[in-house]
Amino acid sequence: MARPQMATFPIAGAQFPYTTIELMRVWDEIAYPAPSFIRDNLFATEGGVTSADTIAVDYFHEGQLLAPWVSKISMGRVMRREKYRTHQFSPPALRPIRQMHPADLFDKPPGDPVGGPDDASYAAKYLVRDMTELDNMVARSEELMCCQAITEGRVTCYTIEGSPPEMLPIAELEYETQPHVVVNPPWTDPASDPLNDLKIAIRTVSAMAGAQAEFIALGSLASDLLETNEQTKAAYNLLWLRQGTLTPEETEWGVTSLGSFRGLNLYSYAAQFEHPFTGDLTPYLDPRYVIVASKLGGSGSLGYAGVWQQEDEQPQHQLYANKRVWRTYFEEEIRHLRLTSRPVPLPPNSRTYLILEVAPATPTP
Repeated sequence: MARPQMATFPIAGAQFPYTTIELMRVWDEIAYPAPSFIRDNLFATEGGVTSADTIAVDYFHEGQLLAPWVSKISMGRVMRREKYRTHQFSPPALRPIRQMHPADLFDKPPGDPVGGPDDASYAAKYLVRDMTELDNMVARSEELMCCQAITEGRVTCYTIEGSPPEMLPIAELEYETQPHVVVNPPWTDPASDPLNDLKIAIRTVSAMAGAQAEFIALGSLASDLLETNEQTKAAYNLLWLRQGTLTPEETEWGVTSLGSFRGLNLYSYAAQFEHPFTGDLTPYLDPRYVIVASKLGGSGSLGYAGVWQQEDEQPQHQLYANKRVWRTYFEEEIRHLRLTSRPVPLPPNSRTYLILEVAPATPTP
């Protein structure tokens, strides 16, 4: 959901360089143009901020057991107590930095008329732009983490180091693993029936979650195969049985509403990010996957651990508990703007969603 554009710097009573508290106060007005479809639908983003270093989550499975019949003279029958598992995570930090050199102030900000530089005005506009871009980078990382937590059951955090550069894992967040359902025949087979596969998946999730499945997101390849499948076309052309409509319409960046099936919206999710190692455009959601979920059965959340950093005005460390923690500092004449965030996605109970693999994986060359 977009937020209004950040207020113009400098703010009343602000000092320079701006303090962490001032930057965090104004950050609340930054827009969110980065993709956040899976994050916003399956992970609650309100709250979840702690000053602790470690985040814990309990997973509890409630079965769909019936009450037992017993004789009218029986005292009853003891039923098993469902156990729970606790997962603990100490997430690493996302910490992008944007530098500003004095010569940067001679370059007019985008959209400004050509003319002599107004250093105070330009510095403020570049600060707004830098904060927005760094925030978008973290938001993209959050979206990728949420997709990985749902589809793979783990998030591997990498750093890029060395010469030649290598991707080196520095942390791995392990969750409940939800085995994928490999659709047979795959949707690449003309004999496949995607709508029947979706119907079975919806019923399965609803039975496991104890609540109606109402969220369906298809990767780009899965959505293409669904639309072009002959049985799908025939089903939506039947005049005597109207299962839904196929009316593709882009609803937000990278998200297309394909229409409906049995009253549920079908979404195609094709947003991409620039891979930090290869530079290739890479989809957040594997194109072969379909996510079928029951948000009513329980949603995940996006937690944030505390951040230690030096205070702006005193030579001591301060613990900040917030989704984003900002700091400006100077090294000689170069200004640094640093954003720190320690997000950790906490996926919903694995009984509330299924991952369908509807096409075979592409062989690695």
